[in-house]
Amino acid sequence: MTRRYAEFRRALEPLALEPREILLSSRYAWQLKLSSGLSVQLGRDAEREGIGARLGRLVSAYPQTLGKFTRKIDYVDLRYPNGFALRLPEFAQTKSKNWKRGRT
Repeated sequence: MTRRYAEFRRALEPLALEPREILLSSRYAWQLKLSSGLSVQLGRDAEREGIGARLGRLVSAYPQTLGKFTRKIDYVDLRYPNGFALRLPEFAQTKSKNWKRGRT
């Protein structure tokens, strides 16, 4: 955990963000909570693409993408091989309400 914290902190330095929480699930999937409040799903460390490479992808894309958002972003999922997904709070609530009503 300590070694990973140091790695995550170094990787996030160009964005002036820090990991505030580091979680490792029972399935060995990593998740970060950043100083900005953003949650980042890194997933499991894999031979094909490790979590360092995924976090690097976020750091390199952040200034041109997420860094330009004026709305709050709750969650970024980096487990995709060619990009990432994000969730905005207002869409999470809308989907939740639709599920309760029986719509998808």
